[in-house]
Amino acid sequence: MKMMVWNCGKGFVGSNKFRKIKDDTDISIILECDLNERKKMRKEDREAWGREKENLKIYAEYRYDNLDDVGKTEKKCFGFAIFVHNDKYELEEEKIIDEWLKQFLVFTINNKVRVVVYHGNPDGLNGIGDLRYAIDKYKTVFFGAMPVFICGDFNSNTNNDYKKPFHSHREFENIMETYGMKSYYDIKNGYRAEKKPTWRQRRMNKGGAENHIDYFWGRKEFFEKDKFSIGDSSWYRYSDHVPLFIELNDDIIFN
Repeated sequence: MKMMVWNCGKGFVGSNKFRKIKDDTDISIILECDLNERKKMRKEDREAWGREKENLKIYAEYRYDNLDDVGKTEKKCFGFAIFVHNDKYELEEEKIIDEWLKQFLVFTINNKVRVVVYHGNPDGLNGIGDLRYAIDKYKTVFFGAMPVFICGDFNSNTNNDYKKPFHSHREFENIMETYGMKSYYDIKNGYRAEKKPTWRQRRMNKGGAENHIDYFWGRKEFFEKDKFSIGDSSWYRYSDHVPLFIELNDDIIFN
């Protein structure tokens, strides 16, 4: 089972970012996904999107308060979109998280695996605070008999801990480790391997801030080092984030 996790940076349809979903990806998890079509799209683009949206299985929007560049509060709207390109995988959304925690999406795959998708608010509790709350409240669900994977744009990293020592990222990592969960990025690249960022502030322009803030967490026994990767710098043409690619053994689905 091949999965992609990508914060597309909005404008998914109008900017043709949907064409970047890999043909050989079974499940694509897209954050900040705006499904509004442009009024003026080329015929071939509209037809291509018509074919792609048949693969859209789950879509959910949420809003949260965010500070703009001058410190004014604004309402931001984001979307989660889950595309499935292989008929042998069936998805079902689970509405198990408090309604006020809008930046979560939870779904199961073939009723055998649970996936928690999270988009952290950078102006909130160090990005990671709401996820820590959800893990504590729903730990009996998340870490029960069904394998769980937790992924998304956390807007968090240990580099920011000195700025916001409360709800620190390192504390979050310690909590996850008590449940046997590991960051697949860290297993592959080494702890705090910041030479491989997943986010670049100025996209294609060098010199902007870079960091590793996108994650895919799971139990170590489900991880194979050569089956995890991040997108190269060409992805910055489309978003300020590059995607994560994960291939998981189908045994966890069909056994």
